[in-house]
Formats: sequence, structure tokens, C-alpha cells
Amino acid sequence: MPPSLTATRRSDPTPTVLVVDDEILIRLVIADYLRECGYRVFEAGGPEDAVSILQSDLKIDIVFTDLELPGQSSGLELARWIRRRYPAVKVILTSGFTARQSSRASSAKPARRSSSLTTATPSPSASAR
Repeated sequence: MPPSLTATRRSDPTPTVLVVDDEILIRLVIADYLRECGYRVFEAGGPEDAVSILQSDLKIDIVFTDLELPGQSSGLELARWIRRRYPAVKVILTSGFTARQSSRASSAKPARRSSSLTTATPSPSASAR
């Protein structure tokens, strides 16, 4: 393992976030912000890279993943995989899609049964809090 990664082993107390997003500019902005906040950050461009990192000897406390990822798995499927294998790892699912864009995108491409998700829109009173 490279020397830069040896300090990130599971015994390190610094919280570590794995940012998963195929949009490199978005991933870089999120990762840089989290580093500025004091987190140790790893980046993955897709679910396969994320799985490789999670299966390594690196300590990952939080996975911050986009819902829409390239390849065979979505961010939701990645989150389910993490929950089954690493229940202590927290997962944050995000999306740049609005509810309207999401419904158009889901009607434009065939939905996979395992990736269906109901979108909840907050009520105006909830957003005013």
C-alpha cells in the first residue's frame, strides 16, 4: 500500500468519507469541501471502484453516493450492498435530479425492478422550518 494510504487504516480516528460520483467536477467539489471540513476523503467514479475501496484495508465511515451511477448498479443498489456487508458504514444518497427530471428520466429508460425508488417532495411548511 502506498505510504499516503497507510495512515488511513481502520485504527485512524479521523472520520473518512468515500465520495462516489461519475461526474468528476461534482465529485471534486464535494471531496474538496469535505477535506476543508476536516474529513479524510477517498473518491470513486462508480460502484465498482467504491466496492474495491470498501473491501480494502482502508477505514471508511461514510459513503456519499449519487443515485445515478454508470454501469450495472445504481447508487441505491450500492447503498443496499453496503448495508448488508458493512452495517456500521453510514450512507448518504444524493441526486442532482429534481422530481420532474427524475420522472422524465425514468420514463425515458426502462426501470429495473431493484432500482425503483419513490420520490417524496417535502411540503411547503416543512421547507420553511
